[in-house]
Amino acid sequence: RLFVELARVLRPGGIFVGQESLDLEAIRAGHADDTFVPVDSATLGDRLSAVGFGPTTTDVAGFHFRFITRMPD
Repeated sequence: RLFVELARVLRPGGIFVGQESLDLEAIRAGHADDTFVPVDSATLGDRLSAVGFGPTTTDVAGFHFRFITRMPD
C-alpha cells in the first residue's frame, strides 16, 4: 500500500530514494521486541514497477541496501 500511495503522489519524473535493512539474524536480534518487516532487495524493483515506477537501482552495503527509482515522465 505504501508503494501505491507513493506512486500516486509523486509527480512525473519524481524520484523515490530509500534505504532498508537486510534480513539478517543480527538485525532481527535488534528488533526482538518489536515488529520487523524487511523488504526483499531482490524483489523490490518488480514490486515498484508493478505500481508504476520505472527501473530501480539497488546497492547492497553492509547491513542494508539503498535504492533509487523514479516515476516516468
